[in-house]
Amino acid sequence: MLVEPGKSLLLLPPAEPGGPLSATIGVGKPIGAAARLTTPGAGTETYFGGAVTSRHCLPFDLDPARWRAQALIQNGFPTATIAGWTRYDGAGKTLSEGRVTIPPDGVATLATDLGGGPGALCLAADGPIAAALVARSSPGLLVVQGAPATEARVAIPDRHTTLGHFGERHAIIHNPSNSEMAYLTLDRAGFPKGQPVPIVPHGTWSYAVSDGSATLTPQQPVMVSIRETIGIHAAAVTPEGTAATSLIVPTIDIGRDGYAVSQIELANAEAEPVQATLNLTDGAGRTLWGDKIWVEAEGTASKPFWYRGDDSRFLTIAARTPLTATLLQREIRTGRPVHGLGLSLALLPGWAAGGYGGVLATVAALAALVALALYELLRRIGLDARAAL
Repeated sequence: MLVEPGKSLLLLPPAEPGGPLSATIGVGKPIGAAARLTTPGAGTETYFGGAVTSRHCLPFDLDPARWRAQALIQNGFPTATIAGWTRYDGAGKTLSEGRVTIPPDGVATLATDLGGGPGALCLAADGPIAAALVARSSPGLLVVQGAPATEARVAIPDRHTTLGHFGERHAIIHNPSNSEMAYLTLDRAGFPKGQPVPIVPHGTWSYAVSDGSATLTPQQPVMVSIRETIGIHAAAVTPEGTAATSLIVPTIDIGRDGYAVSQIELANAEAEPVQATLNLTDGAGRTLWGDKIWVEAEGTASKPFWYRGDDSRFLTIAARTPLTATLLQREIRTGRPVHGLGLSLALLPGWAAGGYGGVLATVAALAALVALALYELLRRIGLDARAAL
């Protein structure tokens, strides 16, 4: 298949796949590839192609009363591969272990016990594999990707205030070493800099970003995953440790009956501020929306935006110095609940029964029903009970 310069290509899966799907892509030039996973009743998640290596660790911190999870392990080679798996708790203690066979050019699934508190699932195979942890709720869909351990500085922006109230953000850090401690320093806005954080071998540490931004600087290679929660909605982000001056981020296709509320977050690790140019582009390379924002030196910047239509495919980011980027999105669908004429007709029984006073009583009853409907709507889009009330 040919992908023209500045354009994208969408590959649709078979109508009835009959099991887990995977894709192996071989190209002669660097490209960006992403998959979109949709589960009825749970949600939609978009994620980049995973790193291929013989060892993976997938850190998580999920409530087992709400979430159920399974690992997807992909073998991109024409011969079967055997992988050993180990489930660790937050203190690095082995809870369970076993082996799984991945068929040639296929995918194996592995049910994962989330336990209570932070933990990790680690895989060691006799050949290169890709891995992801898929967690589902009602609603809720998370894809935690396997990524190489990194010593890169990780910037964690403040929790969201534009996509919903009372958002939460957790940084989940795993030490993949079998025998050595991992040390990192935590810098939080409004707190003393350089707070030390030790993590035992195969231990997992979860940090809640409750107020203000933070940065994590590891001294040894660690795995990092960030979970964003807004009401009953959640998203998992594997931060990209390699900054670049040109970035491509895929977006969700929401069709013509809804729109996507989005927020792009940019992190600048350099000592000078930089201006970034953002462009939302469709599959034919046409620019649908664009803007420019400044990112402070060694800081982060967030830009909210929204769009609608089924042609939005990816967001391009260009800057003079390297940046890292994270895109968070929520799909919103709307519909008119009543016809305008219906409201007028609803007042007639009140007028017939009690004249003007009867109309006021009818309006009061309708107002109470509208209040209940609005409360239920706010709860459905993710606000907690206090905020919705």
